[in-house]
Amino acid sequence: MLTQTTTPFSLDSRESILLAQLLETELAKMAVEIRHTHNRLFRDDLKRRFEMIEALLARIRVHAPSS
Repeated sequence: MLTQTTTPFSLDSRESILLAQLLETELAKMAVEIRHTHNRLFRDDLKRRFEMIEALLARIRVHAPSS
């Protein structure tokens, strides 16, 4: 079982924007992969990862400095 710990770190606005863009790109790729995956267990794992990336992206957007 994995234990969750949070490690605080900070990003400047350019880093936050870049990270958000990378996560958005990954979400788009994963959505296609999920649609094309026939193995249910693998698809379920992809969906869990997709949800984690969505949550990370939401956290970055909340904490990102406004432009």
